[in-house]
Amino acid sequence: MPGRPGPVSRTVADTAANDGVDFKVYVYDLPARFHTQLAREQRRCISDQYGTEIRIHETLLASPMRTLDPTQAEFFFVPIYPECYLFRANQQHGKEGLAMTNRWYLEALSIVTAAHPWWNRTQGRDHFFVFAGARGPHIFKDWKRSIKKSVFLTPEGDRSLSEQFNTWKDVVIPGLEPDAQFTSGSLRATDPDAPRDIFAYFRGTIVNKGGKSYSRGIRIAMEQELRGVSDVVFTEEIPACGRDCYRRELRRSQFCLCPRGWSPWTLRAYQAMMVGCVPVIIADEIELPYENVL
Repeated sequence: MPGRPGPVSRTVADTAANDGVDFKVYVYDLPARFHTQLAREQRRCISDQYGTEIRIHETLLASPMRTLDPTQAEFFFVPIYPECYLFRANQQHGKEGLAMTNRWYLEALSIVTAAHPWWNRTQGRDHFFVFAGARGPHIFKDWKRSIKKSVFLTPEGDRSLSEQFNTWKDVVIPGLEPDAQFTSGSLRATDPDAPRDIFAYFRGTIVNKGGKSYSRGIRIAMEQELRGVSDVVFTEEIPACGRDCYRRELRRSQFCLCPRGWSPWTLRAYQAMMVGCVPVIIADEIELPYENVL
């Protein structure tokens, strides 16, 4: 029998090139304060699950899909890091963070619309933005007036929020897992038939200051229902079980429970797949990455 396939390592750019996709993307050359300067100043932005706004920019810059000639482009990418900017603004200015992010976004768009003709040609329909967090485009207060017709790349494929996610134009992407032990495939069992002694597993936030509005009460209800079941782990994070412990428990598990938190998407679904655990996604009206082609 053929061996199990190794970890997927092709980038989107590699896949596109190998599969004969020949569309071109023009990446706007915005001032560094909208992207790379933020990443240098806020190293956290590179290493958390919202880092897709950085990773996609970096990938496109080195991609064979990129063109330096906008007249040859089918799509236009606007490289700005709103989650990273908001994190810094919240740290420095507290409640003013979102208002500052809105002004900062409008400044970037003014450069795109005033200095280049490409936006006005289609009212932004062939332009795309990354919204890496659960807020989606709402991180930019004026998004409906400014970029509603553009394409959004987001991990938040919540069909119940049709205002901010349009399944006909937007693209659902995974969140960023910066832990190389997950992405390298080294955590997958060498023997696919090796026993896993944990039937179902969840370790994370159960009770939040938001009360039952957090997770719509699902996590609290599951903890109560599964408490005391011998081969199930459903518990809060504790200092005694850090990152290494979490990885070990995932590898021992057959099914990894992924109940919604504040929003339907969760990084743990992707972590589960990376270790060979079956993710059980508990969230209504969710669209997952690549589901239209898998």
